[in-house]
Amino acid sequence: MFYQSFHQTYSSIPGFSYLESFAIWDFLLDVQHEFKIGGDLMEIGVYYGKSAALMAMHAQKDEEVFLVDCTDFVDHAKCTVEKIKGEKVSVLKVKSSDPRVWKLASTRARSLRWIHIDGDHKAETVQNDLLLASALLNDEGIICVDDFFNSRYPGLTYAVCIFLEQHRNELQMFLCGFNKVYLVRPIQLHRHLHAVRDKLGDRLANLGFNDFTIYKTDLPGAINCFGIRERWEKYVYYGLDEDPELIIY
Repeated sequence: MFYQSFHQTYSSIPGFSYLESFAIWDFLLDVQHEFKIGGDLMEIGVYYGKSAALMAMHAQKDEEVFLVDCTDFVDHAKCTVEKIKGEKVSVLKVKSSDPRVWKLASTRARSLRWIHIDGDHKAETVQNDLLLASALLNDEGIICVDDFFNSRYPGLTYAVCIFLEQHRNELQMFLCGFNKVYLVRPIQLHRHLHAVRDKLGDRLANLGFNDFTIYKTDLPGAINCFGIRERWEKYVYYGLDEDPELIIY
């Protein structure tokens, strides 16, 4: 668990993510460690490297961290990540649609365990990034997409939903909230749903968060996914509207 040291050391780095999202990242990356899930890690769109720092803290010595960003911000991120990781940090200072990035889809196919998509938010770009991430993700990995349900970027949310509908056999969402959505291979869906149900609430509370509720307001079907947002009344977990104590997944 790196959240506390991450927050103490890197909170001053400019960035836009909610603190709750960093805590959720820390939890999910710990779940990967618990399940002995290995693989390289990637961030598309790194800005000054705040979230990349947390990602790098969780990377094992033999795992590579890829930073993809066509702006000069990536130079700042590289310095931060290299101080944490020391070695095996690769920077691709190009757009995510560039052939040099897509070359990884063959050389590193299905080998990454963590991919954060936070680049250009236009629907066409998001589709490109999801296709790339799906080609790179290993069988047990997680894709996180930033600004899901952010009304500033409706095209992004639309692109994610259309992609998931067209690629249901490849990726499914298991959690969304605080501007992010988390995707896994279908064979790993229930493992991650169980982790959210059994452990996420306690983990956030132990880190000092109390303004959240984890929702499961629908039956499994078109989507089998938890949501998380600000606290609703007394609930840490909230199920069906007709019976909030009943959580089915």
